[in-house]
Amino acid sequence: MAARLSYFAPDGSQFHAQASEQHIGVGELLRSARARRGLALQQVSNETKIPLRYLEALEQDRLEVLPGGFYRRAHVRAYAQAVQLDPGLLAQLERDLKASVPIEAPERPPIQIRLLRAAAYVEQSLRIQALNLSTHARNFTSWSQWVAHSQTQSAKISAITHRLWR
Repeated sequence: MAARLSYFAPDGSQFHAQASEQHIGVGELLRSARARRGLALQQVSNETKIPLRYLEALEQDRLEVLPGGFYRRAHVRAYAQAVQLDPGLLAQLERDLKASVPIEAPERPPIQIRLLRAAAYVEQSLRIQALNLSTHARNFTSWSQWVAHSQTQSAKISAITHRLWR
């Protein structure tokens, strides 16, 4: 079944094109709409605030270069609006984009690497706890020596005072 593609030409008239049975990619559609309006890719970038490298990737159907999820759809929507694509076609593009680009789960490192990271974390935690324990022991030793010294000095002062007042 053929799809009817429409967008507005620079003079304001609506342009319609009949797509054949072959698949027309999002990039080809956006590029042809931009060319019909006579816009340079840099102009679209300035208008949409989308980096030029993303627009180039969009036109080449290299969607993996774009940020994923919401941002990918937002970039396509902004580009399509900048080149005045038909809103119905834009909605269809967004549905196709959601369906064609699966959400990719981040690749997990192998179990050996995860175990090594966990072991390194535990080792680091134990070192920190040992350092804290030695610091507390040193502080307690200093405090107890200070208390003993204070008590000795207090006893000497008390003995001297007692002799003076007798």
